[in-house]
Amino acid sequence: TECSLGAFDEEDRIQRLIYYAMKTVDGDNKSEYGLSTALLSGAPYNLPVKESWANGMQKYFWATNAVVGKHYFKWFNQLSSDNDKGCAYYGSTEAKSGDCAVLSSGKISLVGSANPRLSFNYYFVNNGTHKIAVSIKTAHGIDETIKTIDYEKVKEAGAEEGWQNVMLDLSEYKDEKYVTVSFRATIGNPKALVLLDNFRVRDVYDYDLSAHITGSSNVTSGAKTRYNVIVRNEG
Repeated sequence: TECSLGAFDEEDRIQRLIYYAMKTVDGDNKSEYGLSTALLSGAPYNLPVKESWANGMQKYFWATNAVVGKHYFKWFNQLSSDNDKGCAYYGSTEAKSGDCAVLSSGKISLVGSANPRLSFNYYFVNNGTHKIAVSIKTAHGIDETIKTIDYEKVKEAGAEEGWQNVMLDLSEYKDEKYVTVSFRATIGNPKALVLLDNFRVRDVYDYDLSAHITGSSNVTSGAKTRYNVIVRNEG
């Protein structure tokens, strides 16, 4: 028996996960539903992609699931690395050592980029023994881990407790139609949360500076007006 279902719109600007559920029926006898693997639909995001879960809200599509245990990633509106009152977190008072969850981005296009980089922040705690595996999956089925963060090794290297920055080269994937980024977090010490923030995928330039100017939109001729200028090295 064969059944064909209508195609979904790959150019839809909204990304979503699609599942198909099927069951067999024979008179009064019915099977349990069987679920297909998840299909990620919609057009890939163009660079730059910047997600910081500001105020505990997401800007882009994210999927999360529990691998071991019953907990998964959620958004938090009280902690952040970039002062916008938001980050992603995993863990709870009920978490156990060995619990594991995955947080995966939507599709991100690297087409046309010259020097694509993935960067993010994670919060290192001295009593934490977590592990975070960062993986890239491509449209052609490549699925590989490009970085593993082991909190015990980070401590041995002399890191101080607080937000740590990670930057990873994605140049080998720049010809792919799109990639997705996944964080697989495994709980070590259940008393400490896994925190992620300031997720960015962008093209890095040789002179990679940004400027942010704030001040009044109204000025008086001949009067002094104060403006704040922040210049940041993005590289």
